[in-house]
Amino acid sequence: MVTDLIADINYPFDTELLLMHFDTVCCNRVKYEDHRGVIKDWNIIRVNHFKYSKKICNDLGVTGEPRFYELLPHTVLPLHKDHNTQCSINVLLSGGDAPICFEGDKYYKYKSCLLNTQADHGVTNGDQPRILFKISIKDKSYDHVKKILDSHGLLSN
Repeated sequence: MVTDLIADINYPFDTELLLMHFDTVCCNRVKYEDHRGVIKDWNIIRVNHFKYSKKICNDLGVTGEPRFYELLPHTVLPLHKDHNTQCSINVLLSGGDAPICFEGDKYYKYKSCLLNTQADHGVTNGDQPRILFKISIKDKSYDHVKKILDSHGLLSN
């Protein structure tokens, strides 16, 4: 699936390695906070010097900042646009039953995707923690990164 909101990525993400790394850094989780406030059941873990994230960026032809997000069970992440991120590479590590929602009641389930973070999006989480590995891309638009991924044959139709 490829739209102006979300594009599935065909890349062999090592989700076991990502989950193992999450387990080693999860003690550094903090509540997500920006100029809009705090969402109490949404945690962020910024990760620096993570070699595997550098490999992913190199393979995909992008640069970005890696992080993990943890949305606790039964938490609603309301529609929002990401702050200081034009688009992102998202890899869902757990909680795959909770689809992402875009304004206009468009719902999508994904395992890994390029996400247009400047379109209003949110999640209503289910019974399990939703753990996400994300590479925040700050310097290129969704359309630009979509063209890069397409030129590498990394988008699923």
